[in-house]
Amino acid sequence: MLEIKYHPKALAEAFGSADYYDHQQRGLGEELFADVDAAVRLLQAAPERPKPDADGVRSWRLRRFPFRIYYMLDPNQIRILAIAHLRRRVGYWRERLKD
Repeated sequence: MLEIKYHPKALAEAFGSADYYDHQQRGLGEELFADVDAAVRLLQAAPERPKPDADGVRSWRLRRFPFRIYYMLDPNQIRILAIAHLRRRVGYWRERLKD
């Protein structure tokens, strides 16, 4: 199974979103992380399933929450670039391709 490596900004946005959801309803942040974890396990099981875009970026939609995980598939790992809310500015995370 491929190793998962999170971009630091992807982790920061996940924690920020979880805090926001917890302020809306206690425990909802944990449910967001459970949804992210389930999606990451599916990515590990079938990392090549979503087709890449022109830059080689693939994405996976969370089931319950309005987020999409953007990632790159490397030979030994899955690099998660963003855990992006679907209403956020499209492509804001693309600068992370350089990191």
